Amino acid sequence: RGSHGSSGKIETLIRPLTWIDIAFSAGYKPIRNKEAWFVNVADPLDPARTVAIFGDRDTDEFDLTLRGTVTFARDLTLQIYSQVFLAKGHYANIRQLTAPSAFKPFAYTGNPDFNGKSFNTNVVLRWEYLPGSTLYLVWSQARRGEGDDYFTSLSSNFRDTFKVPSDNVLLLKISYWWSL
Repeated sequence: RGSHGSSGKIETLIRPLTWIDIAFSAGYKPIRNKEAWFVNVADPLDPARTVAIFGDRDTDEFDLTLRGTVTFARDLTLQIYSQVFLAKGHYANIRQLTAPSAFKPFAYTGNPDFNGKSFNTNVVLRWEYLPGSTLYLVWSQARRGEGDDYFTSLSSNFRDTFKVPSDNVLLLKISYWWSL
């Protein structure tokens, strides 16, 4: 039904020293005029019946990713992964599905738009203290926020991502290899 999209991604790998790798990537994916379902509602003519509501959706996705590895020794490394992901969508031409591939206009009173923000980070210290036996110390942070204002700027969404409360987890895993 006339939808169109594109995507672009830039990646770079920096190796300032032989034992340090840092990779950056940034991607953007806009999709326009995609026919999409967004909600089921009670039929205005028969409230006991449910009808599917569709619209033409415009979406924008943006991600910024950082990966890094520091190799202190063959048996000791530090790995870092961090990503900001933003996705927002706007619906227009709201309509009700009446039959397969048949629609009629629908006066939807809510706001089906969405604006999601997330930031995830993992830091892993790996130490192989004996051949086949490894200790992992992991810190993970996750932030996730939702909204319904499609028209918020990318820079505002990016800043607001870091204002969302975080969930932090610290894990320790020790494995020991038994030689039989």
